[in-house]
Amino acid sequence: SGSAQLLDKEFQRESHNTIHNELTNIILRESNRMIETISDFLRFSRPETLEQQWFSLTGCLNEVMEVCKVGQSWPATAQLVVNIDATTDIWADPGHMSTVITHLIQNALAFCPPGKEQITISATEYKNSKTLDKITISITDNGPGIAKEIQEKIFEPFFTTRSNGTGLGLAVVKQIIERHNGEVSVSQGENGGACITLTLPLPS
Repeated sequence: SGSAQLLDKEFQRESHNTIHNELTNIILRESNRMIETISDFLRFSRPETLEQQWFSLTGCLNEVMEVCKVGQSWPATAQLVVNIDATTDIWADPGHMSTVITHLIQNALAFCPPGKEQITISATEYKNSKTLDKITISITDNGPGIAKEIQEKIFEPFFTTRSNGTGLGLAVVKQIIERHNGEVSVSQGENGGACITLTLPLPS
């Protein structure tokens, strides 16, 4: 991947050959996809130790989006709507939660209509309840939604409805959230599309 990036920069500096640029873009995209697949497989087969701490949810989201937007697959037309209070903190492992949010955003983007992509991220805190305090985080897209008959299957390892999917992304999400003693669920969004909701406990 590093060699391909250098090659891409060299072509851009010395030549305007469209074929060369397209080929290097393909190499970069496919090598990045392979790296992500290997990383997901390792995360799923050998989960790392959790190091939970309080941190800003919006700060985590901003860092994830910085990485996503410089990627080869992020369209300029994509809109991200964030309904999260800037003061909202969560108790979790920052690195693992970055992985979760990245997977959910990329998965949502894959099902949005090209040129009209919209992803909405919301968070709601529930405090002073009779049970444990908790927070829910929802990621909703404006795609076709997920058929009810497969909603329970999408978190199973290697199950995918995408032609270029590995079936590991959502399985990794479920594994990480459950290791945080949380839950993950899927439903239909208010305006159609799929809505993935994470529920995480918050220590008092």
